[in-house]
Amino acid sequence: MVYYSRKVATFLHLFPLFVVILMPFLASERSSGFTTVTSRFQAIIQGGMVHCFGFLLAILLPVIMAVLRLCFSTTAMTWFGRPWVAVGVFLPSAMVGLLIPKALELGDKIPRWNIRKADVIQVAIIWGSHWGAVGVYALESAVVTLLGLNSGFFTFWWALFMMPALSIHQMVSRIVGKHSMLSLLGYLFPAILPAAYSISSGVIMVQFIAEKMGMSGSHPQPFGFILGDVVMAALLGSIAVMCLAPFLPVLGVWIGTPHVIRFLLYFSIGAAALSSHVFPYSTTAPKRLILQHTFRTTGASVLLESSYDFATVDANSWTFVLKNAPDVAESLHPPPKLSRESSASTFMGLYPISLLLSPSFTVPVTSQRKQAAFPQLHLIKIQTMEDSKSIRRKIYMELDLGSLKEVWASVLNITGPLARWSFAEEQLQAPEIINGGPPSFICRLSGRSPNENWKFWVEASSLDPIRIDLAVLDQQLEESTRNLANKFPQWVAVTAGSSFLSSYIV
Repeated sequence: MVYYSRKVATFLHLFPLFVVILMPFLASERSSGFTTVTSRFQAIIQGGMVHCFGFLLAILLPVIMAVLRLCFSTTAMTWFGRPWVAVGVFLPSAMVGLLIPKALELGDKIPRWNIRKADVIQVAIIWGSHWGAVGVYALESAVVTLLGLNSGFFTFWWALFMMPALSIHQMVSRIVGKHSMLSLLGYLFPAILPAAYSISSGVIMVQFIAEKMGMSGSHPQPFGFILGDVVMAALLGSIAVMCLAPFLPVLGVWIGTPHVIRFLLYFSIGAAALSSHVFPYSTTAPKRLILQHTFRTTGASVLLESSYDFATVDANSWTFVLKNAPDVAESLHPPPKLSRESSASTFMGLYPISLLLSPSFTVPVTSQRKQAAFPQLHLIKIQTMEDSKSIRRKIYMELDLGSLKEVWASVLNITGPLARWSFAEEQLQAPEIINGGPPSFICRLSGRSPNENWKFWVEASSLDPIRIDLAVLDQQLEESTRNLANKFPQWVAVTAGSSFLSSYIV
């Protein structure tokens, strides 16, 4: 590990930028290909702009490739269990984005009819591209450091190690010739350490983000369907920028040809077409599914209805599971249909995870639960307080969890003229706005109260009614629910629970 103080970092991380500013004055006509200081400044600025344009295309083209693939496929995130699939699809298109500006620059400025003049122009292009790229990394490192952030070291190391690369490349080229592979290696060699660090960090990021995309939430379509692939495409484009872009000033002269660009583009398209036939999940990278046996009751503990509710937490919806798990599909009668209620209310016992679940599917079922098993709220008393400006009500209540023994959480969703409550040192947090509804004050109680029942009060700022929606999530399952959960294939990781929903107006 290399570590240094912020004071030292301020000096070090600004050093490459000073070198880049001084280079137009220090460089010779032979090494730079330019005769004046002004033309060298212009070359560095233009080289930096071309470099940044390559950054943009390297991220944009993989994203376009991801969206186009999903236009012809019904399966998202085919790379989830095999991240190398994403590398094969998105990394070549990212390299195309990096090479296009370089190919346009070389093809537009280098004359093919005058070899001697072409060599001089190529030297000038490489010099401007090199110091333009170093200037981009140096400027980023300086800005990040001056803003007080701690990540300026990353681009600093690239700028520092790449500064001598062009001189080494030119020296080796004079000895073995500019068309020798050794001259290219002379440019790549100084950046072995930052390249190794960048590749290592990139591999970790791909594995980490791929895992997190499997639990990022299912969002409304069509945005939710493409979200995971777009994030992974943009990530791999960024990694290509991080690992390959610094080498482009010289490497781009070697591989920035129409033939190479077409090959990479065709390879990316072919890999995208083949990846549509790859099954995204495995036993080591399973699809996460939420199975909830929902009981909707009245305040008197009367069961109104019972249902199985299903929600996924990634881009592939519940219909994907039914299509690939026929045993589950055959055991559900009638077939699951899209829930008319919002997932935020159906899965409120999982709050705040419930805000990530959309849409959900439901199947009505019968239950053998007894009335005594249902949790409910009991009204203890209402205390009215009146002053010259308003009438306030203090409502004392008790949460009775009934016979539930494995309670995970109890969630209270309170709407109406709430002024205070007995939770959180009697301070209200910021309200939630769920699906465009009224402001909701949500409180989550973990497990059971040490005194068996939770006792609390809420204070209303007027005589208008207050609505309290109660959701209690229990880890104990009925036998039928356990049997259903066991029918899912091994590539599905099922999180199952029983949820009791009821509403009260006081």
